[in-house]
Amino acid sequence: MHHIFISSPIAVKVWTFYEDVFHLNLYKATLLINQLLDLWFVDLKGHIRNVIPSLICWYIWLARNDSRFNGMNMDHNRIINNIKHKVFSLFIAKVLSINNFKNFFHTMFFFGITGDGYNGIMKPFCVRWCKSVLNFCKVNLAWVKVGNKFGYAGIIRNHLGTFISGFADWAMTEDNHTVVLMSVMSGIKLCKKLIIYNIVFEASSPLVNIINTGGNDLIGVSNLFYVRRRIFEELISFSYSISVINMEVNAVAQAVAVLGTMLKHYKELNRDQLLVYVQGLLNLDQIGFPYVYH
Repeated sequence: MHHIFISSPIAVKVWTFYEDVFHLNLYKATLLINQLLDLWFVDLKGHIRNVIPSLICWYIWLARNDSRFNGMNMDHNRIINNIKHKVFSLFIAKVLSINNFKNFFHTMFFFGITGDGYNGIMKPFCVRWCKSVLNFCKVNLAWVKVGNKFGYAGIIRNHLGTFISGFADWAMTEDNHTVVLMSVMSGIKLCKKLIIYNIVFEASSPLVNIINTGGNDLIGVSNLFYVRRRIFEELISFSYSISVINMEVNAVAQAVAVLGTMLKHYKELNRDQLLVYVQGLLNLDQIGFPYVYH
């Protein structure tokens, strides 16, 4: 059962995908199913965080039965979409309400729930990109999927918020873990080239934490175990930390990641090569201008 629901390649991709949607960092392949459920569950009846793990287990089990008895291949994308459509159906049927998304209103857009029904309930607040401490640089990482390929990027800024350098590239892959590790490795190489050894990695996805969590979190994507180990070996010479931030705050890196989807190969970027509006975002970040987060 542990293999089916937790450590199988399909399960790994489904759990980590939905953790990404909810901006959580809970999954470890060594957890028992009841331990993972306890981490997901909150003390609010019918809350979306209680619903999602139940649906994940249900649809993984259905996919397993279809594979075993009906000859259908297990597909993590099919499971993810089935869960997404089920949540939407539950909301339309009024089994779920706006109150069930408390503190996670941002996920409603992912599930296709839009309209005036929640106006006035989702209260916006302001968030800012924060500069690093003295003698450290921040490496903001981002990755986006356009069509059948990922673009990824990194932006390096010093403790004053001044742009130092950046990079962008693309990857033909269906696996989020691959592009995360590629972006991290690119950031490490550029920092070494610039003789920057005190860094803070920032990303708007908890997947970035696989840098630290070890090989167990890469079960199901074992070919990446050695990539992660190489990253860890490279980081021995660095003083580093990892921070997960709101997507809005990571707007600069997100915008450059889109550029990555249009490139033919890896490219290092200076400020003049960035689009004008991206340069504008850099200026706003530097003065601490707030982003509105819903």
